[in-house]
Parts: sequence; structure tokens; C-alpha cells
Amino acid sequence: ALDKFLLNLQVEKTKPKSRKKKIIRQPVFEKGDCLIFKLENENYGGAIVLEAIKDTEYGYNLIATTRINQTNKPTREDFEKSEVLHMNYASWKNEPNIHWYSPLRHKNISHLIEKVSNIPVIHNYSIEKSLYGHVADFDIWIIGVANQQFDSENTKPCMTKRLTIKELTQKKSWWKN
Repeated sequence: ALDKFLLNLQVEKTKPKSRKKKIIRQPVFEKGDCLIFKLENENYGGAIVLEAIKDTEYGYNLIATTRINQTNKPTREDFEKSEVLHMNYASWKNEPNIHWYSPLRHKNISHLIEKVSNIPVIHNYSIEKSLYGHVADFDIWIIGVANQQFDSENTKPCMTKRLTIKELTQKKSWWKN
């Protein structure tokens, strides 16, 4: 068996195995995009895009879900004043709902999301040094989590931990006023 294997290695192949071509994807959202979606309670919810990784195999966006839960469409000012949604329902332990979003299944749910504005994001977020998880289901990890958290807050007190969108988008000044 080893002799056959050695003979097989010495014979030159007629056609070399072709390499698979890498597919380069672009993110579906731009950095700073303010996204809205309908919640189960018929209010509007919101999320903001903190980073867009371009020209890679995955085309990731870093998305932070906000605490926006209002009857009218949120404006740019609503996003600038909002806070990040922290999860404390079920077994979550006050973690911010911020995830790297892969657009693999985005075309199936794109009708649920609307871009309303764009705000400047000065921070640059790196996917290599990130502590945030990766998701491919916007409807489950952004919209669904917001629904569950807001529903949970009807029976359980909301979070005491606060993280504003302004903290994630604007650089902190070394000069204190």
C-alpha cells in the first residue's frame, strides 16, 4: 500500500486542482447609519451602525441596539440622545446589545429595516480586538432581543447600567470643562 502511494505521488497530475475564488462582500450599512424597525408593541425601535468593515469576505457591520421605543419615527436627535439597550432578561447579565452583523441572510429581512439618518462616528472599531459577538440574524439578535427586553421590563426593573450612543460615537476630550 505504501509503494502504491509513493508511485501515486511521483506521477504528475494532468490538471491541477483549481483554487476557489474569494468572494469580497461589502457591508449593507454605512458607518453612522441610524436604523429603525417595528417592535411587537407597534412602536419604533432603533439601532445604530458603529462600524462598517469593507472589502472583506464577510462585510461586517458593528450594530448597537438602542433603547428607542416610541410611537413616532425616531429622528437623528432621538438617536444622539439615546442609550444602548442592555439585556437583563432570562439569564443575561446586563450586557450591551452590540454585535458584529454579517449580511449573509440580510436580503430575507431587509424589508423590516429602514435607514432614517446618519450620525458621525469618530471611534474606529476593530473586529480583531473586539469583545462583541458575531450574528447573522438581524431579526433575532436586534429586533427580537429588543422585543424581549422591553417585554421583560414590564415585570422586572430596567437596568441601572447606562451607556449612551454619544459615548460610543464621539471621542472623549482630554480637556475637562
